[in-house]
Amino acid sequence: MTRETLKIESLPNQMDLAAVSAMLNEHNADQGLVYDPRALNIFVRDERGNVIAGLIGSTYWDWLRISKLAVAKSARDQGLGTRLLQAAEEEASKRGCSNVFVDTFSFQAISFYKSLGYKVFAELPEYPKGHTRFFLTKKLES
Repeated sequence: MTRETLKIESLPNQMDLAAVSAMLNEHNADQGLVYDPRALNIFVRDERGNVIAGLIGSTYWDWLRISKLAVAKSARDQGLGTRLLQAAEEEASKRGCSNVFVDTFSFQAISFYKSLGYKVFAELPEYPKGHTRFFLTKKLES
């Protein structure tokens, strides 16, 4: 008989992280859902080549998942966030996606996403304390 060990690790090795992902991916595949994300990253650069805005996301299971969208303080209020989001939505549509999901916080961009047609489908209050985390989705036009 083997004895399992449980250990909390702040800095796990990549092989252990990959093992957990592989177990979950195997389970998903058994359900007919192969997890094969395709990166969708868009950057805006200034005249010197420095990134002043960007969107980091991926497409899988016919969805666009936006992980991060940020615009440098010096480049805000120029429509860059809107341009990034529109470009990502267009590319996701080309890839066959029909929906987008993203999360943001009450101190970040909730009104921005709502102004572009995103709808809140869940809220996590007091995350972090004194704030709310919002989960939003949008149906892409065909």
